[in-house]
Amino acid sequence: EIHGYIGGGPKEFPERFKAQDNASLAHQLEGKLLFIHGGLDDDVPVLTTFHVINSLIEHNKDFDLVIIPNYRHNLWDSEYHAKVMWSYFTKHLLNKDLDAFDN
Repeated sequence: EIHGYIGGGPKEFPERFKAQDNASLAHQLEGKLLFIHGGLDDDVPVLTTFHVINSLIEHNKDFDLVIIPNYRHNLWDSEYHAKVMWSYFTKHLLNKDLDAFDN
């Protein structure tokens, strides 16, 4: 048993999942948005991410999306994931390109 995990999905707990529906909250998001999703993710299907992105488009929100095709839910061992994530953070939070740190 995972500590704090109650179990169940949207069919068993519809109110809990409705309150956590990111697509319904998309209109409130601000700033730079980056989505990175594993193309083989069977924990959170890519369709879930597309649902959020569709809501962002409906609300005219800008975002960036990266799909890493041969990865499941855990992307931490993907060097490409790390490069994209850190490049995005350094560019948008520090106003620097990642390759500036190579010197």
